[in-house]
Amino acid sequence: MKVEFEKQKEFNESYWQPFEDLFSDSKKNAPKIQTMFFRHYLMMDGKYSHPKSTFSDFRRRVIASNITLEEQMKEIQQLANIDRLIRNPDEIEELTIRRLVEEIHALDIVDSARSLLLCLLNKWKTNAISLSELETCLKDFASFVLRRSICSIPTRRYDRWFPNAIKQIQDDPTTDLKDYWLSRGWPSDELVREAITESGIYKSNRDLARLLLERIEESHGHKEKIELGELTIEHVMPQTLNESWENMIGENWFEKHQQWIHTIGNLTLTGYNSELSNSDFITKRDSHLKSSNLQINKYFLEHDHWTPVQIRDRAGVLGERITQLWERPEYDGPEIDHLGAKGLTKTFEAEVVREFSINRIQRSLKLELHQKSPAQFSDKSDKTIVVCIASKTYTQRVLGEEGFWFGFTPSQRAILRDYKNAYVALCCGSPETVLLIPFLSFDPQVNELNTTEDEEDSTQPRHWHILLRHRNGSFEMDLPKKDGCVDLTEFLI
Repeated sequence: MKVEFEKQKEFNESYWQPFEDLFSDSKKNAPKIQTMFFRHYLMMDGKYSHPKSTFSDFRRRVIASNITLEEQMKEIQQLANIDRLIRNPDEIEELTIRRLVEEIHALDIVDSARSLLLCLLNKWKTNAISLSELETCLKDFASFVLRRSICSIPTRRYDRWFPNAIKQIQDDPTTDLKDYWLSRGWPSDELVREAITESGIYKSNRDLARLLLERIEESHGHKEKIELGELTIEHVMPQTLNESWENMIGENWFEKHQQWIHTIGNLTLTGYNSELSNSDFITKRDSHLKSSNLQINKYFLEHDHWTPVQIRDRAGVLGERITQLWERPEYDGPEIDHLGAKGLTKTFEAEVVREFSINRIQRSLKLELHQKSPAQFSDKSDKTIVVCIASKTYTQRVLGEEGFWFGFTPSQRAILRDYKNAYVALCCGSPETVLLIPFLSFDPQVNELNTTEDEEDSTQPRHWHILLRHRNGSFEMDLPKKDGCVDLTEFLI
């Protein structure tokens, strides 16, 4: 902005300094936030502006403008005031609007949506739309984004979609925007219920999980105010299982646990001591959930077991509630008929398998083990050592048998030789199948295994190859240098 020299002081005091003061809440990030504001100010006409083009686009806008510099600064100040409210929704006096803007913050799309929010709030401030129209527009927008988040639909197009939405606003903003969101893929109730049931939402989007739980609880209505922000998200089926939980879940407990642990049906809000979170279900229900004032925790009082069956059922109840709280209008056009990254990706995570296996090994040895390195665990007195290594399951289709491959290193062998009580733990595909082998029984077989040589010292192996075959109920370790095998089934815990 070019200001005549003799008017610069007055301009600064009357316009520029008050403008900069509106960004005082941003402190060190104020220049960056101001640049973002100007970019979204430019996009309020619905035309996309690249982040690197903000200065040049703004300059062209000023040159092409038919209004005075003072008039333009008044407009910018007015919109900067609104931008401050968007950044700090607690300063919004109208409660319903404050809650909706807070919700949009929780969905983590404020930066890409700021031009649209500026447009809508400015229309409200200038009486171009009513309060109820603004509420409807913000509710629909939040529903569009939230439903797509639940369905794990990519967000990469939002940066262009949201400014483009401004172009669609004509005589009836609420209807115009509804039609636009539907055309862009506003997930149906059915798809949302399907996604929320199996999605590992706690792991993929913890903030969204919290938003859903808090809004569901608030929807029940409370005569007395409950500070939900002081509560924590609790996994009813805990993240670490004890033997009681393993028995309750039953066969294939590890696979079921990994599939359902982070889903909405297994999550709730509580304020009790996290140290008790691994308690068995009955203890957790009667000691903590029973005394909870939260309506969402009443559900657990009806159950004596908590397994994937109950988790799925509760997810169905919560999913129905979610589609009621974040409504979507009926639509006769083409629907999104697929999910994004559905549920948890089924990849083998050696660290997770090892963690659960060590819990079982501790129970077997009746010792508490502490991690010394990623694969080494010892007791408090450092008299017992366990090297715990894990393998995913490999299937030999021709022979119809399962196999497991482990790498065993010279450093691991050396450490085990330093202890009288030493074990090698082979985790076969999951913590449900663990061979706990005394090192004195395992060590004589090591030299019969194939090796990968160390590139720097060809006389030393980089590691030995442990090939384990599971056939006819037995676990046999190949001894290729003997052209034979050894049965390790007796060490299954």
